[in-house]
Amino acid sequence: MKKGMTILSSVILLSMLLAACNTDTKDVPETPATIPDEQLDQTSPEDTNADDQQPTSTPEEKQPEENTDNTTKSLITYTSKGQKVQQDVQTSTSEQSNYSIQHTADFTLVAEEPNKDLLYLNADDTISMGIEVLNKADVSFEDVKTNAIETMAAIAPEGKYGELDLTNSLKDQKDLLQFVGYETVLEAEKVQIIVLEHEGKIIKLTIYDTPKADLSDAFLQMGLTIQ
Repeated sequence: MKKGMTILSSVILLSMLLAACNTDTKDVPETPATIPDEQLDQTSPEDTNADDQQPTSTPEEKQPEENTDNTTKSLITYTSKGQKVQQDVQTSTSEQSNYSIQHTADFTLVAEEPNKDLLYLNADDTISMGIEVLNKADVSFEDVKTNAIETMAAIAPEGKYGELDLTNSLKDQKDLLQFVGYETVLEAEKVQIIVLEHEGKIIKLTIYDTPKADLSDAFLQMGLTIQ
C-alpha cells in the first residue's frame, strides 16, 4: 500500500512538472529590437550619395556664337607677274576733289597739283598713279581722250605708243559708258594713260610703273573704286 502511494505521488509530481514546462514554453510574441537614437541619425554612404547618384541632365554643348557683325571687308583683286593677287583695301578721300578711292595699305593718296592727286607706292614713290576726276559739265570724253593722246605722243620715245586692250579688265564694269587707254615704255619705266567715262564724271589715270613692280593692273583696279 505504501508503495502504491509512492508511485501515485510520483505520477502527480511528474504531471505538475510537465504542466509547468508547458507553461514556460508557450510562444511569446517577438518584439522588434530597439535601435538607438544616435544610429537613427546615421545614414549609410549609399543613402547619403543617393541624390548624387540620381541621373542629372548634362549641360548642353556650347554652340559657337554667331557672327553678328554684318560688315564685310572690302577686297581688291588684280594681276601681277602673271599671278592673281587679293588684298584688303582701305578708303581715302581726296583733300581737294570730291571723291574717295579704295587702295591697299601699301599706297598713300596725296594732293599733287590743283585738281590732281597722286597715289604712290610707299616703298617706292616713283611707282605711282596720277588721278584727275573731272566733271562732265566742264569737259567731254573726247576732250580728255585727245589730251591723253597728245601727252603720250610727247613723252613716248620717237612718239611711239600703243593702245591698251582693256576689254578683259573692264568687262564687269557695268557703270562705265566708255573707256580708252594708251601705253608707252621708257627704258625701265612703263607709262599708261587711261580715260574712264561714268554717268556724271570722267576719270583720267596716269600710271607710272616698272616691269619689275608690275602694278599697272593694281592701279587700274584701285582707280575703278573711285566714287
